[in-house]
Amino acid sequence: MVALGVKEAVLVAKHGCGFVLWPSKAKVPGGDLYNYSVAYSSWQDGKGDVLKDFLASCNERSIRTGTYYSLNSNNFAKTMGWTADELIAIEKQQMSELWGAEYGNHAVGGHAELWFDGGFEGAIQPFVKESLAKLQPNAAAFNGCVQQGAGNNASQCVSSNSLRWIGTEAGTAPVPDWSTGYSNGGDPNADIFQPAECDTTLQNGDAWCMPPPWSRIHVPCSFHCCISLGHILSTPLFFHLHLLFLRLPPVLPFAFFSFFFSFL
Repeated sequence: MVALGVKEAVLVAKHGCGFVLWPSKAKVPGGDLYNYSVAYSSWQDGKGDVLKDFLASCNERSIRTGTYYSLNSNNFAKTMGWTADELIAIEKQQMSELWGAEYGNHAVGGHAELWFDGGFEGAIQPFVKESLAKLQPNAAAFNGCVQQGAGNNASQCVSSNSLRWIGTEAGTAPVPDWSTGYSNGGDPNADIFQPAECDTTLQNGDAWCMPPPWSRIHVPCSFHCCISLGHILSTPLFFHLHLLFLRLPPVLPFAFFSFFFSFL
């Protein structure tokens, strides 16, 4: 990432499956610990902590950090039969862990960005808003104004530092693109300043490129050509966007390093 000139990295600490990349101490219904985490895996005999290693590695290289934690999306909770209220209680504990003393990265000013993919449910909105103001006041909140099942209203935002989704993962933006608005290309008459984030991949077709030893099965895929990559890299310059690459593969062709350097 240093060679690519990356300024910020966001780790998917928990996606929709419910598996968390840190040894969470959250309590589940019945009082037991949340047991779908690295602490209950065979990796490093259950003593590993991906999130801790991620923060240390980024801090060593002066790369700002962020975490992705999806709300109201946990398949593990469904298999356990937990109610919506019980899941919310777990989410509150885990967000407090992610943003608090141990994983909040406060030594370097806190996280740069927090991802709420799909937004948040209304019942947890007050907690998220209060916790962000207290624990991560400087972090940008991706989808920080997206309350699931509700319309667009600035009063429902969990942070004044909210970023909206550009509406596609193709690495492009609508024309025109406004820094105000709630979705896609924005709206010049909107009541909120909320720049867009443009997320995309280096791979064509949003495909995984994970050759051995990182994957047991090598799925062939290709990278964007230099022309299309150049278009993607120039998009933030013309549309004042925050550009985020998803799923950076562990190995990149040398040509991509040279091509990236031309934009730094």
